[in-house]
Amino acid sequence: MSAEQSKFAPALTAYDGEVRAAFVANNDSNTLLVAELSGADGRGWAPHTVVNESSKCAPALAEFDGKLWMAFVANNDSNTLLLTSTRDGVHWTREKPPNESSKCSPALAVNTFPPRLYMAFVANNDSNDLLVTSTDDGVTWTRGAAPNESSKCAPALFGSNDPGFRLYMAFVANNDTNTLLITESIDGGVSWGRRNPPNESSKDAPTAVGLGGGGIRLAFVANNDTNTLLACYTDDGGITWTRVPQLI
Repeated sequence: MSAEQSKFAPALTAYDGEVRAAFVANNDSNTLLVAELSGADGRGWAPHTVVNESSKCAPALAEFDGKLWMAFVANNDSNTLLLTSTRDGVHWTREKPPNESSKCSPALAVNTFPPRLYMAFVANNDSNDLLVTSTDDGVTWTRGAAPNESSKCAPALFGSNDPGFRLYMAFVANNDTNTLLITESIDGGVSWGRRNPPNESSKDAPTAVGLGGGGIRLAFVANNDTNTLLACYTDDGGITWTRVPQLI
C-alpha cells in the first residue's frame, strides 16, 4: 500500500489480536481513517478503512465492552465530543456521546473490572480546565470530579493496577513553563491528587502508559526549537523519574 498521511498525531491500540491506528486524512475533508497492522510477520499495514466521520483534531482509541471505540472532536465550530465503535474493524456505528465539547483531542482509558470507559478532555472555554466523563454501559455518561487542573493541550489518560485500579492523567501546565504534570485518582475519578512530576517540559501533548506496580512511561516533545522526542520513566509511582537516552 502507498504511504499514509495524517494531519495530526495518530492513535494506536491493540484490538482483536491486531494493532490498529486511527488518524485524520491529510486533506480538507478531515475524514477519520483506520489502518490495521497485519501480515505473517506483523510488519505490514492493510489498506485503511474509511470511518464515516470527520474530526478537527487527533482521535483516541480504546477497547471496551468487546468493541473498538474511537472518540473525536466534531469537525465544526461546536467542538462536540463524539464516539463511534466497531466489532469487526470495518463497520462503524455512532455511539451515544456525552453532552460535552472539547478544545483539544480527547483521551480514553478503560478499567476492566468493574468495566468502565473514561474520557478526559480540555474544557471548550478560556479556562482550559481538565475534565473527565465516564460510562459503564456506553450509553449513560457521568461527569466525574474535575482534577482541579488546567492544560494548554490534550491530556494523556491511562490506567494502572498498582494493585487496584488507578487512573492517571499527564498534561502540560497551562502557563509559559510548559511543565509536564501528573494527577492521579485511586477511586475511579471521584477524587484527584497531584503526583510528583518529572522535571521536564513539553511543547505539545504527551503520551503515556501505566505498567502496573507504579511503573509509568512518558513520551513528549522537547520544549525548544529542536522538537526532539524525549521520554522518561518511573517505577515507583512518580517518586523518582529517570530520563531515557534520546530517542533515535
